Amino acid sequence: DTDEVEKLFVLMDEDGSGSISQQEFMVGCLRLKGEAKSVDLEILHQDVIYVISTLARTGDRMQELQKQLDRVEKQQVCALRLPTMAHAHI
Repeated sequence: DTDEVEKLFVLMDEDGSGSISQQEFMVGCLRLKGEAKSVDLEILHQDVIYVISTLARTGDRMQELQKQLDRVEKQQVCALRLPTMAHAHI
């Protein structure tokens, strides 16, 4: 299955360079040595790392959006108070 081959390549390409060095190949083979379950666990491990990274970026983005919403809310509150304050001085 080409999907499995691609996942195996990604597992061995530890530095994300798009190529596998001799060192990465040897370390990858040693890490995946054993039954097919080892490969499955490594693929799962990489998937979990991806999900954690994606969640962290999503959390960061949500914090940014919350800050923007807070600023907009403050601006609206100030805008609503301005007409009231102007009438108080009349």
